[in-house]
Amino acid sequence: MYALCVFFFLFASFNLTAGCPDCFEKIDTIIEETLRCKSKQIVGVSVAVVRSGDVVLEKGYGVKDLETNDTVTEDTLFGIASLSKAFASTLLVKLMEEKTKYSLNTKVSTIFDNEGIFIDSLRSKYATIRDLLSHRLGIPGNNRIRLDNNLTRANVIHRLKYLQPKGSFRDSFLYNNLIYGVVTNLAELIGGESWENLVKTHLFDPIGMNSSSFLTTADFEKIDLAKGYIDYYGDLKPVPFEFSRRWADLCGSGCVLSSASDMAKWMKFYLDEGKLADGTRLISKEAFKDLTRPENVITTTYTSTYFTKPKVPATTSNTGYALGWRTGHYRGYKMLEHSGTTFGYRALLSVFPDADIAIYTAMTGNDPSYL
Repeated sequence: MYALCVFFFLFASFNLTAGCPDCFEKIDTIIEETLRCKSKQIVGVSVAVVRSGDVVLEKGYGVKDLETNDTVTEDTLFGIASLSKAFASTLLVKLMEEKTKYSLNTKVSTIFDNEGIFIDSLRSKYATIRDLLSHRLGIPGNNRIRLDNNLTRANVIHRLKYLQPKGSFRDSFLYNNLIYGVVTNLAELIGGESWENLVKTHLFDPIGMNSSSFLTTADFEKIDLAKGYIDYYGDLKPVPFEFSRRWADLCGSGCVLSSASDMAKWMKFYLDEGKLADGTRLISKEAFKDLTRPENVITTTYTSTYFTKPKVPATTSNTGYALGWRTGHYRGYKMLEHSGTTFGYRALLSVFPDADIAIYTAMTGNDPSYL
């Protein structure tokens, strides 16, 4: 709930009362007071806001490490968890457009030359890249499989034939991190390099995200990192680095480390519909439309929007899923949004194209109401 409160205050401040001279002071005050109130749950916070092409806020709050008490800055890296999925989808669409004749409608069986990928013939024969990216397979998460030390992004596809569907093919929304491991492997097959190197070359470097890294490859002792913390029977305990590295191996599902300053650049890239700061296109208009157009329906959100009491002053709806993004509305504004949660880290990113505003928050620690 902490990040949601910050989000709604930021949106109101920079949209409804744009230009107010004391907005920054108010924002600092509410974040710092909330952080003090939640001191037993939250350790560090990273915030960035982009409006009309300008970075209007990028700042860190709290500390990176409870032992050293080093303060968080705008350049401190946080695990952004499932916000990584937008990087995975953007990279794959870009690589397909530049290096192959594949499209989002290309069948997965064609690429892997395997007609027995899934437990049934329907999915094995007809599942496409679009289905993978939009969680349309009807296969539940099975997330604990990721605790198997033998699981890798290269062999995860061979596990899929053992997973029983719980939803209809192309007629259900079942979120699945394992499938984004397959997406990661697809990018590597097309690009001929590791996913980490491909993201750096094709996205980080041209966008200018110079400090961003990956849980899978980073030297944790040498980077400006906010240490992840979890609640352990009422006490905050650090998440071991090696566990975080192993858990993130599927990468496209949640291995990116980034900072407020770098995520501001990522948000500007999406607000500019795939264009870089100098106006040149990194991805085509068609690719950007593909990435942000809803491909699946999140049916449960519809009922909760209209028949339950909102937890915040205004209702937010997530009614669709595009490619690595949820879609919906807030106060009538169209919204691209994704949350992320992993051991020790939580993050939330919201893009409002019509209002020309984007907001990012990340935190270390534990806030059960956050997602």
